[in-house]
Amino acid sequence: MLQQTGFSIVYLIKDELPKYGYRKLFFYTFKDEKYYYGTGANSFPVEKMKEKQSEGEILKLPVPQELEKEMGIWINSIGQVFYASLVHPIKNSLERKYLCTFDMSLFKSG
Repeated sequence: MLQQTGFSIVYLIKDELPKYGYRKLFFYTFKDEKYYYGTGANSFPVEKMKEKQSEGEILKLPVPQELEKEMGIWINSIGQVFYASLVHPIKNSLERKYLCTFDMSLFKSG
C-alpha cells in the first residue's frame, strides 16, 4: 500500500502533449491552507494561483487528487490525465487512475 503525503494535487502546469505515450506533468499541491509547487517548501497564496489559472499557465483538476509517494500525474497525446506510478506508469495499470480529459487546444503539441 502506498503512503499518503498529506498533499492534494489541485493544479497542473501546462506542457506540450506527447506525440505518443505519456508525459509527466508537474503540479501544484494544497496542504494546510497553502499551495505548493509539488511538495516543495515555497508556498503560494490563493490569489496567485487564481491569477496563474486566469492567465492560462495552469489547469485545475476537476477533483483534487490525494498525493501518495512514488505517484505522479501523466498526460497522453489526446489530453487524458492519469494518476500513476512514477516508475512504470503504463506497466503498473492496477495503480493507474483516470482523472480527466482536457481539450487538446489548451496544450502545445510536442
